[in-house]
Order: sequence, then C-alpha cells, then structure tokens
Amino acid sequence: MRKNLLRCTYLILPLALGLGGCATSLPRPIESNAALGKVVVYRNGVAYFERYARLQGNQLKLRVPSERLDDLLKSLTVVDAKSGKPVPVSFPTVEHVGDHVDIAIQLPKPAPQELKISYVTESPAWKPSYRLKLSQKGPARLEAWAVVDNVSGEDWDRVAIGVGSTAALSFRFDLHSVRFVERETLSDGQLLGVAPPMGGSPYTVAGKELQVLANVSLEELNGRVDNPAVADMAGASKHESGGGFGQGAGASQAPASAMAPRANAKPSLRRRPSLDDSLSGVAVRAKQSKEKIRVEGFSLGSDKDRLGESLKRANQIRDRLMANGLPAEQIEVIAAGRPAQGDAVRILAVPNEAKPQQPGQPAGKTGKPLSDEPLGNAFFLSGTPLTVEKGRSALISMLSTEVEAKPVYYFDPISARGSDKFAFRAAMLQNPSEHTLDAGPFTVYADGQFLGEGLSDPIPARSRAFIPFALDRTLIVETDRAGW
Repeated sequence: MRKNLLRCTYLILPLALGLGGCATSLPRPIESNAALGKVVVYRNGVAYFERYARLQGNQLKLRVPSERLDDLLKSLTVVDAKSGKPVPVSFPTVEHVGDHVDIAIQLPKPAPQELKISYVTESPAWKPSYRLKLSQKGPARLEAWAVVDNVSGEDWDRVAIGVGSTAALSFRFDLHSVRFVERETLSDGQLLGVAPPMGGSPYTVAGKELQVLANVSLEELNGRVDNPAVADMAGASKHESGGGFGQGAGASQAPASAMAPRANAKPSLRRRPSLDDSLSGVAVRAKQSKEKIRVEGFSLGSDKDRLGESLKRANQIRDRLMANGLPAEQIEVIAAGRPAQGDAVRILAVPNEAKPQQPGQPAGKTGKPLSDEPLGNAFFLSGTPLTVEKGRSALISMLSTEVEAKPVYYFDPISARGSDKFAFRAAMLQNPSEHTLDAGPFTVYADGQFLGEGLSDPIPARSRAFIPFALDRTLIVETDRAGW
C-alpha cells in the first residue's frame, strides 16, 4: 500500500505460546555485535532481518542456533553500508553442530568500517485484521492492522518493522554439512567375486519395520577391539546367534537344524568381521538397493552433552560409510541423545517410501486454482522505528484512510454458509490502495455501533469486494428457479 496511507500506531500484546496453557520457550536468537535495524515478516514462514555494524577491526561475530544455521548460510549478505558493494567473507568450516555455532566472519583488509548484514530465517507469519466504519453523513473509513509476533528471541528496540505478502518461495536446504561427491573408481580389469546379499534383523520404529544392519559399541567405534579369533562350531558361534557387533551386519541366519553341534565335531577358529568390513558390506548393500541408511547415535551416562555426543558418534559412522563410497544423500543421521544398552551407534535400513502428493488447490471464481489467479503483492513498512520486546506481539497499523464503501444486501443461496431464504447485510467497498489486501477478518461499525463481522478473500488493488457481516431475517427472499 502507499506509504502516505501508513500510520505508525501500534499496540503491544502478550504472546501466548503452546496449547492448553502450557508455555513454550522462545526460539534462540541469532546473536551478533551488529545492531538490528529492520525486520520484515512474511506470510510464508520467514522474516527478513537487517543489521548494521561499525567495526574496529576486520572481524564480524555471529552466534547462530544450529536450527537456524542453514537459513543463515542460504541468505546471508554482507555489503559496504556506504557504497552498497558486496563484501567477500570467509568463515571456518562447520564439521560438528551442537546447540550453537560460533561464526567469526573474516573480512578483507582494509575492511569497510560500516557494514549492512542481512539474512532470512524462520518466523511466524503475520495476520491481517480490518476495521470498517460506515457512516451516513460522510465517507467510510478503513483501518488495516497487522498482528506480528516477536519470537526471534531478542528485543526489537527501535526497529523499522514491515510485513509483506508475496508469491516468494521459501524452503529448507542443508548448507552447513560438509558434502563429499562420490567419484567413480576405475579398475585395472581384475575380476572380483560377487558377495551374497546382507542379512539383518527387524527393528520396529513408529509402527514401521526397519532392518538393523549393525550395532556398534563404543570400543569398536574408538578402535579398541583387536578382532580376536572366536570358536565356530557348525555355524553356531556366539556371533551368528546374535551376540557382538556382527548381528545383522553380515551374519547369516542359520537354520534351526544347524544350530545344534554335531557329535564329535571339533570347533573351528575364525575371525569375527571388523568394523571396517561390516561398514563396507553395509555400503555395498545400500548402493545396490538404492535404499536409505539411517545412522542413530546414542549417548553414554557419563556424557555431559548427550545430544552433541550422540551426533558426533553418528557422524563418525556416516563419514566412514561415505569413505566406502556410499553417497551422502543415502545417509540419514539422527542424534538420539539417550543411551541404548551398550550401543554407541545403530545402523538401520530405511525402506523406500512413496513421496507425499501435494494437496489439490481449491478453485477460485474463474475456475482456476487460487494460486494461479493474479492477486498482486502487498508490502508495508513502518515510517518510524518501533519497539517490540521478545515474547510480545504487536498490532501495527498499516492503513487508515477514507474509503468508498456503503451498506448493501447480499444474497447467496449457493455456498455452504449462504442462505436460500434470507439476504445478508453486507458492505461493498473498494480497495483504495495499489496493493492487495490479504484475506482476513473485517469488523464493521456504523455511528458508534457494532454491526457484525465478516471474512474476506484477498482484495486486489483498486477492486471492489462484498463483506457480508449479518443475516437479515426481516427480509425473506423468494426465488423462481424455473427460469434459471
């Protein structure tokens, strides 16, 4: 909407998080030595943050929660505040992600003294709310408000706050993980024997049966198992009957008749498979089947950072699987953050699942999906800085202006919430701005009296709309359907 229609009035409201009265902690903020200057909240689940820094040296520090790191790396820009030219930056490679990641951005020398830093990160969508005041003596008045929730984890102190409604897309993408690309291994032509398929044991998670490929103890993970020879009597060794690391990671399931030792049978000695042998077998199987491998890391009772240590152990196995040629996109890493009966890591086979289908779009007035109909964009920015503390919501005035509107009767015998007997009292108004008014609730007043409430579809710029707000039971409508 046009900036000359914008009013900087705003109300501060308490922010209710959680359901049923259970409070939920606020998300952790992105901490920086750069002052926050602008926040623009969008309807697609993200917000744009703009910061300004005056540096004494050539280093900019950011402390980023791990769940926000991908959004930051995907959208971070650093420019010279005076010239507007982009500034090249470098930061340390992130190999292990705990609760926070400390990023020290090294700037080139000589570094600009004033920087503008911007990025996009996850945020609740803003909500529109409208007030329409009808009058018999003069023009009507329209007020448009935006409800903005500050759950960024930091105070917005004298910040330019805006809201936007566009067709911009936003998504998650992993940028902080170090990614290796599998390269083809050329052979000198030597023939290789073909190994049998891997065995495994079932493992049920959330009603789905998964196959356990390997259980890794802490000693095996740290290389403290010297792989001794073990007795094997008619295939009934401890390893094949379920003990040790080899369960599901290459151990064959012998039939019941083979589990009993034969008379006068002499035990044979063989070496149990090493961790490298088992991981190599897992990688070969996964590459052949194209299935995903889930690596679950567990903690120990002595761990201070259970989640971090779980993730560290799972990443160790992931790196060794990748070293065996398994592509990174086939490996799913999970930090359980809990102990699991002596296991440091568990490797599971995840069956391929059908991808979920996008739900169908409801049709609009033209018969096309609503997403295909031109609705336009909206952008509002406060003309003066506002202050919204963390954990608070703000009701910000976006528009307050005279509008062409009048009361009318609106008859709707077709829709689910319509009436084939009575007409609705409605307001016919014209959007006075150059931008779309987003779909939202309208509260209608006249001469200091509350008349009713209605809900509008998006109203394109300069177009008219009907807002039904009350059912008039004094006016009965009779229709002649024979002529339809």
